[in-house]
Amino acid sequence: MINESFNTNIIDSNADSPIRGIVLQKLRAFNKLLDALSEKNFGIMCAIEYIDDVIEVDSSEQRTKITAEQDKLNVKSFSMNSHQVINSIRIFFDNWREKTMNSESIKFVFYTNTVIAKERMTALLTENSVKLPERPILKLLIEKEYDKALPVFKIIFKDYYISQHEQNLKKEEKEKIEIFQQIINQVTDEEWKLFLNLIDWNFEQEDEKILIASVKDKIGKLCDEYDVKLRYIDSIFNEIMSMIEMGTFQDDFLNKVVHVAQLKVLFLEKARIVQSEEYLDPAHQKWDDICCEDIRNLKEKVESVCNQYGEDIEDLQDDYVEGAYEQEHHNNLKAVKAFKYRIYKLCEREIRKAMKVSDTTDMSKIQIDNFVSTMTDKCETLISDKAKTYNTIPFKDRDMIRKTILILFEECYLAFDKGGTVNG
Repeated sequence: MINESFNTNIIDSNADSPIRGIVLQKLRAFNKLLDALSEKNFGIMCAIEYIDDVIEVDSSEQRTKITAEQDKLNVKSFSMNSHQVINSIRIFFDNWREKTMNSESIKFVFYTNTVIAKERMTALLTENSVKLPERPILKLLIEKEYDKALPVFKIIFKDYYISQHEQNLKKEEKEKIEIFQQIINQVTDEEWKLFLNLIDWNFEQEDEKILIASVKDKIGKLCDEYDVKLRYIDSIFNEIMSMIEMGTFQDDFLNKVVHVAQLKVLFLEKARIVQSEEYLDPAHQKWDDICCEDIRNLKEKVESVCNQYGEDIEDLQDDYVEGAYEQEHHNNLKAVKAFKYRIYKLCEREIRKAMKVSDTTDMSKIQIDNFVSTMTDKCETLISDKAKTYNTIPFKDRDMIRKTILILFEECYLAFDKGGTVNG
């Protein structure tokens, strides 16, 4: 397991970072995940503030590869003497020598927005009678000119390494400093070269502001690929940033990481929403505008025009309850509203016609049942026709159409007489 491959307790490297630094970490992890999704590499997962600022695990090949990254924002330049640089190397070194010293499956990344500066002579270098090379040490490390860089690098790093561990040892553990002295002194030049070859130095890179724009640009390209409207860019950006951040509050490694597949699922979900919205019946917007003042329920409306319906009215009530339950649990309430509005308008028109040609205030049970059946037939034809245009029709079966008509009677929208007023 990953958490068994690194020593995370030598020196606490997860100290609180400035807000800008945390944002940079999230953006760097975000960027890696987007690149993986674009490249269809579904073996990538990332986490922040675990072992390092950002960790990337690639399980796409037979051997799992790990990239541990330090991210540093700075307004000034960096040299080998800069705390941010040398401390990052110390973190890399501890992780490397603890479990992975002979592994080729790990890589380290130092990422910063700033430039490289030349080192200045220090008392430490003077004491060791070492002269600085003409070019900055970091430049020499990047270009792998180790013969020129190592004499100075080893003196600076060994001094820092020992002092850091000494500061972090408790009083009763001070004798353990000899262990760290032995560790650092036993590293050969060839081993130093092996270690330094694993570090990918990235200077003059995008800061968090530029990186945000870059990340959103990549989201936009993936939106095109997954048929997602560009208006969802900010929503996707915020959701993935939140995913990455929430991992920092988890204890288990697998809960800390964000897998590239999670991003794919998010894009597919947005695409589904877009498809739904594109073919959603706009009639749902009119449903909430209907003003109804008939407060009678289904039973009262039936009994007001037919005093002979009897106990069978309970069957109508049961059907209404079942229909209402199905509608309440549908995952697209806008589509349900449009469905109800279409049925309501057709039924309202049919009732008006019936009132003009006959007395609907005195109806028999058979007349009521036939009237509901006729309206169901006509509504079924209407819904079937609308389904040719809109792919989000929530219900297409005759039974649900009939139950919806009963719902409209129960919910005060329809009545056989003029006992109430409806404006819609």
